[in-house]
Amino acid sequence: MNDTPRYGKAEARAWDRVHTRLTHRSAWIDLDGELPLVEGRLIRLKVDCLPGGRDAPPVWLWSSATAPPRTTSTSSRRATCADST
Repeated sequence: MNDTPRYGKAEARAWDRVHTRLTHRSAWIDLDGELPLVEGRLIRLKVDCLPGGRDAPPVWLWSSATAPPRTTSTSSRRATCADST
């Protein structure tokens, strides 16, 4: 969270590998069957106020870019560290 002189407190939150719900077939017109799941990153931006004292609802953004998967296995991390020396 950051304090800004114009918007007050500003907060950004993100969730990775969220599946969007496709509702239109226009880009998938030739696809037989169900629409695919598309992974992406969901981002929520929230500020205290807008200029002029107006209410500031959160802004939601979606990007098809995702972060690379994290390695959760301890043995994999050790092997990676050993390989780098």
